[in-house]
Amino acid sequence: MGLAEYRRKRDFARTPEPAPKVGAKGRGGGVFVVQKHDATNLHYDFRLEMDGVLRSWAVPKGPGLAAGEKRLAVHVEDHPLGYGTFEGTIPRGQYGGGTVMLWDRGAWTADGDAAEGYRTGKLKFRLDGERLRGRWMLIRTRSRGAAAGSVATGSGKEPWLLLKERDEEAGTGVTIESFTTSVATGRTMAEIAAGKAARRSLPKRKGARAKTATALGASAAPMPKDLRPQLATLALEAPSGPGWLHEVKLDGYRLLAFRKAGEVRLVSRTGRDWTARMPLLAAAIGARLRVDVVLDGEAVMFNARGVSDFQALQNAIKGRRAGSIVFVAFDLPWLDGSDLTALPLGARRDKLAALIGKSQSGPLRLSEHVEADGPRVLEKARALGLEGIVSKRVGSRYTSGRSDSWRKVKCLNMQDLVVGGFTPPEGGRSELGALLLGYYDDGGSLVYAGRVGTGFSSETLRRLGVELRGRVRATPPFAGMLPANAQAATWVRPDLVAVVAFREWTTDGVLRQPVFHGLRDDVDPRQVRRELLPVVAPAAIGARPRREATPAPVPAKGRRGAERTNPRLTHPERVVFPDRGAGFAVTKAQLAAYYEAVADLMLPHIAGRPLSIVRCPAGEGGKCFFQKHRAAGMPDAVRTTTIKNDDGIEAHLMIDNAAGLLGLVQMNALEIHPWGARADLPDRPDRLVFDFDPGPGVRWREVVEAALILRDALDDVRLAAFVRTTGGKGLHVVVPIHRRYSWERAAAFAKAVADTFVRLSPQRFVSVSTKARREGRIYIDHLRNARGATAVASYSTRARPGAPVAAPLFWEELTADLHPAAFSVVSVPRRLAGISGDPWAGVTAAAASLPAG
Repeated sequence: MGLAEYRRKRDFARTPEPAPKVGAKGRGGGVFVVQKHDATNLHYDFRLEMDGVLRSWAVPKGPGLAAGEKRLAVHVEDHPLGYGTFEGTIPRGQYGGGTVMLWDRGAWTADGDAAEGYRTGKLKFRLDGERLRGRWMLIRTRSRGAAAGSVATGSGKEPWLLLKERDEEAGTGVTIESFTTSVATGRTMAEIAAGKAARRSLPKRKGARAKTATALGASAAPMPKDLRPQLATLALEAPSGPGWLHEVKLDGYRLLAFRKAGEVRLVSRTGRDWTARMPLLAAAIGARLRVDVVLDGEAVMFNARGVSDFQALQNAIKGRRAGSIVFVAFDLPWLDGSDLTALPLGARRDKLAALIGKSQSGPLRLSEHVEADGPRVLEKARALGLEGIVSKRVGSRYTSGRSDSWRKVKCLNMQDLVVGGFTPPEGGRSELGALLLGYYDDGGSLVYAGRVGTGFSSETLRRLGVELRGRVRATPPFAGMLPANAQAATWVRPDLVAVVAFREWTTDGVLRQPVFHGLRDDVDPRQVRRELLPVVAPAAIGARPRREATPAPVPAKGRRGAERTNPRLTHPERVVFPDRGAGFAVTKAQLAAYYEAVADLMLPHIAGRPLSIVRCPAGEGGKCFFQKHRAAGMPDAVRTTTIKNDDGIEAHLMIDNAAGLLGLVQMNALEIHPWGARADLPDRPDRLVFDFDPGPGVRWREVVEAALILRDALDDVRLAAFVRTTGGKGLHVVVPIHRRYSWERAAAFAKAVADTFVRLSPQRFVSVSTKARREGRIYIDHLRNARGATAVASYSTRARPGAPVAAPLFWEELTADLHPAAFSVVSVPRRLAGISGDPWAGVTAAAASLPAG
């Protein structure tokens, strides 16, 4: 079509849209963009870079994401390449007047000749965008006349169909309505229309390479210096269905290979430089590659069956016989000036294959994978006697740290354990009989876990003898239970880590049928913990958990342990959250472990405040009751604070530290609700709470939009806002204020805010609790801002099926595709281990004054 029609329809003195600047022509692929356009009718503009312009289609319902889903796509005039970054408002009265959001962007690649496909009306292609990924097809319909109906930007152009093909990205349950913000600025349509500032900056582009990298979803960046690898989460079962690739779990050393100017540096997953340990491997990688790159992979030795052998790898490194070590690359986080971590895994794998080839010989190899049903792949791995498989979501980004996008499923139980001693040799064996093993508990004590006396070669025994003789000590390093015949054992300094395969843990907490696999020195002994039942953590918080298992909380760092003497936990085995469809049950001991894990982040929001608790002596599902006063038999760590009321002095529950939290668990408290004021000044609130409670028929995205509107309204009067899930269907927006206002003043402000919402949009909001008026509306509960009223605490569990948790969020996380049910006793500690920083950091320092009036 050219750009004449585009130019004819627009007055560039009045519209902010870019004037045409024809770029260099190219075929077979380039940039694609999708712009959400609220003109006469809301629709999506789908644009592909071809022949120096953006070929454009107006799609009234937006691209379909389910396999085989067809959407009408009205072919409209070509747009200039500069339009691919346009976001803003076209003035009313101008062609296409309305709000435009940059909804998605990325790269597209045609199947075959793009020009020929476009000419014949059957264009097949792949999208690698921030939201749209996978294979689509544009098909011109037989009718060359006007399209049925009108679209704001199309005035009856030729109709096509946009068809989503069946691939690994189809049918994930995500819809286009799940995404309500701009990929460029983070703004909603309403914020763009109002001229609000961008929530994040547009990328700075320098030169052709930066432009190409940004278009692909990557970004121009120098080689990282301290990249930490993505780690897999231990899972009960392999994921089934499309969208996953499965690799054999290798038994070696995880390494990152940094190749720069011909030199290669090998770095362990803990950040230690291992180049000197495997100099031949580093040299071989450097000789093979011709471009600066960061490879993620595993250094392994293969046995005659083609199976990785960890003990052989160790012996090769120790004996300087490293010529047979192989680096199996499976990911590509950085390449030739571009950070690729934002690219989907499938795209990174394609680039990795193009970089090193698919040859399975030589010291540098590409990991093999299959895209099939996960459980069947795992069954095959078991039949072959392999350790397990690693399943990876094809559309996932590269994320440092442990992620649910990568899941490891073991055919054999494997465990890292600390060597604390050994028994004397028997028969014809030299050096030792068995290694005595343990792991560290959360209190820092080494717990005995059993002995391993099989799996040793003669060379391994000799090396172990050398290592152990230099570590002998007089006393056992284990706390508590010691092995039988401990008097015959030789104790050693506990700084060696052994890898052991075993059948199961016994009820006494020791290994059954263990087999020694080797020593490893890429693990800090003090970090060795017993791996309990495997857990599939939910995706960074973005999706409903598919299945979770018995909680294995992550210990908090720097916990306030010096302040407490832990109360005795009676009946720790008692189930307090039964499995009622969640896929797991939670015992009293596991609930206590959860609160220990989150104590440092939770205590600032409840310590020193009057509390009400929900006690459930029979567990969730049984009879529960509120309690705010101390009762006989409560642990000493659960204190009281006296508050003067009209009726006299009243003693309220209060805690100060982690011991108090555990005391509440001992009391079978399943919910913790603090005041909005601290006990030292109970008549001066320091926090306001707005509870967005959706009525029947209200969609989650509407709750999200309401919270965002309130945040921005509060920002206009210079009040900070913090958001959390409630453990239910709603959200809390919490506002820190100076401690100078009465409860009456705070309540009046909160009511005025809620009433304003109702006045401006009575069809969407209600500020009274009458159930009959809440159908299809969001109830803004402002009544929590009164003296004696409470709201559930951040990180508190709720007495509901599935052990849900009220979870603080970063505002950036609050999107329509987030699912509030993703936060539970199982998932929250793992979420905290996988994010950087506290979502509510600075909440106290952000306290501000209420507006006058």
